[in-house]
Parts: sequence; structure tokens; C-alpha cells
Amino acid sequence: MVDVEDPLDGQAAKAVPLRLWFGGILEGPRSGPDMDAILEDVTRRIGVLRLGHAELELDGGRFSLLLGDEILPGDRLGESTRDEFMEELQRIVDATTDPHRLESTLRCTEIHDDHANETLFAIRDGRFEGFGKSRNLTAADARGGIPGSSLLVLPSGYQGRKALGILAAVVLLLGLLAWQRGLIDRMFAGDAATLVVETAGLEACLKLSIESRWGNYEVRITRGEDYPETTAERQVLLEKSGTPARLALVRAVVDGGSIFVRLEDEGGKVLESTEVDLRKLLPSADAEIRVVLPGRIRAAAIRLALVSGKQT
Repeated sequence: MVDVEDPLDGQAAKAVPLRLWFGGILEGPRSGPDMDAILEDVTRRIGVLRLGHAELELDGGRFSLLLGDEILPGDRLGESTRDEFMEELQRIVDATTDPHRLESTLRCTEIHDDHANETLFAIRDGRFEGFGKSRNLTAADARGGIPGSSLLVLPSGYQGRKALGILAAVVLLLGLLAWQRGLIDRMFAGDAATLVVETAGLEACLKLSIESRWGNYEVRITRGEDYPETTAERQVLLEKSGTPARLALVRAVVDGGSIFVRLEDEGGKVLESTEVDLRKLLPSADAEIRVVLPGRIRAAAIRLALVSGKQT
């Protein structure tokens, strides 16, 4: 079960873990003034905090900040260090001119005697926050035991199954992080009423209505006032198209072709995309098409388009 409270800030932080490690990547555009200098200083400061090896990569117009997965003593992350770490991450958000384009898989795993706390760091409403949960220990959590501690002792015969067990644990952890990230997106997705609807000039032919349902966006597509009901009306719309792109969109409507419904952020980046078949509108004036798009924290617009816009 996912707790909205960050274990790094909540009651769980009061119990000192046996050991911990960080991991993941923060990446985005180098879009603000003095951005590079701030990135380099934050990387250096994380090293000063002794929270493992932090590596900064600058490639063209983008940056990547990687946190190593060195095993650290559990007392390394005291209360003041936790606060400083979050403040350093926030400096990066404040430095960029487009925080919505920052992507984070940064995470921290804290190992206790009988459980583990996992925290995933994400950006919400312009603030870097931690979203965490507690879980049972796994075989993978036994790695990096600190000498002198009473950590898990591997039973006889475990070595023969070690590779398979670790592989299974890694796959499970990656799946858990991906699931958790999707859940966080749905929990904090903006209301459908705040989304801008871009119909590519088809608003007279198609009518769109959007509702928020359980963290998803349900898009209903029906006929608009100018939806053609005769071949003559179809021909008029085609002749008024004006450009090849507009003509292709109108053809998709009047001939029952396919278009894409896209969920985009403020910068126009496609977050989700699904293809719809407009043939379903041809038989009846009451016909409708329903599309469900998963909610995303950064969602800003719903757009009709000829192509999916998703990178492959």
C-alpha cells in the first residue's frame, strides 16, 4: 500500500535503518540561466553530504544527474542531512525555466531489521517531494551487509540459487517502481476541467467532452453541428480544407478514418496517445466514441492529431 507521506520525512524516519542506498536519474532540459553552474554545485553538495556517488552528464540541451547505489550506513541520513538533500534537489527545480519537463526516477531504499522503506522522488506543483511505502524484506535487500551487524545470514545452498533470486528481486523492484509511479500520477492528476482541448480545427465537425474518472481521463467523441450527413456536405468540407494536413484530418472525419487523441504537457510533449477509429460515427447521429487516457500529473491539454507523437 502506497503512503502519500514520505518515509524520509515521516515517523518511519525516526527509526535509524541498518543501511541504505540511493539510485535513479533526474533528467531534463538545460533551460535556465546559470543552470549548468547550479547542476554542478548540487552534484558537488550531494558528495559533501556523503550520500554516495553523484554523476552529472551534460549532453546538448539536456542534463542527467545519476545517483550511485553504494551501500551507506543507516545513520548517514540524519534529519538535517535529509533536509539538505531535498533542498539541493529543489534548487534544480527552481533553476529551470520549465520544471514540467523534468523527469525523476530518483529513489532511496532504507533497510531495517524487519522491513524496508522505499521512497521515490518526484516533482509535484513545482516542489520536489518524496512518495514512499514500507514493504517486507527480500533476498536482494541482503546485499552490502555491514561488518559487525546482525544482518541476514544466507542459508546453506543459497549460493546455487543466488543469481536467479537476485534477478527475480530486481525485476520485481523495477515493476513495483513503475507501478508506484503510475499510481502517483493518477493520485495527483489535474482535473479534466483544467485541460485545454485542441481539436485541430475540427470543433465544428466533432464534439469532445472530458471527465475525470478514478485518476483517468474519459474522452467522449460525438458528431458536431457541421458533421456531414450528405455527400454534398462532405465535398464542401473537403474543398474548404485549405492545407494538406487539414485535408487529411477532414478526410479522416468524413470517410471514417483514424486519428489520435493525445494527452500533452504545457510544452506540447506527448504523455499518452491512443488511436481512435472514426468509422463508429458514420452509422448514426447518436453514435459516440469513448477513449480512456491515464491521468498524469503534468497533463495540460487533450489534442486531436494525425500522428501519435509518442517517441518509439
